[in-house]
Amino acid sequence: MEFLSTIHKKFRNKEIDLETVEALKDRFLFDSSNKFIVIPMVSSIVNTALDLIISHGKSNSLFSLDALQAAALSIISDNSVIFVCADKKLTSFVKNIGYETLEL
Repeated sequence: MEFLSTIHKKFRNKEIDLETVEALKDRFLFDSSNKFIVIPMVSSIVNTALDLIISHGKSNSLFSLDALQAAALSIISDNSVIFVCADKKLTSFVKNIGYETLEL
């Protein structure tokens, strides 16, 4: 969701054209269906996200969607999961709470 939101923001800001939006969207949807773990939103993720905001929100730049991503990671993670993200603040937060990350 965040990636799709970002490419549409880039389009609105005239950083990329409509053809690029469509190409990126199509590629992302293809890749995410075959390579990424897409996690359905359940109440345990929401509750964990709330806990993260309460425990880390005062000292970290942690937005609601960021907290949901970190919460989902904490619920499904094992040693083989690497959190991949282009958001420096979110990547830093996830790394600080103990997960392996890859910043794009």
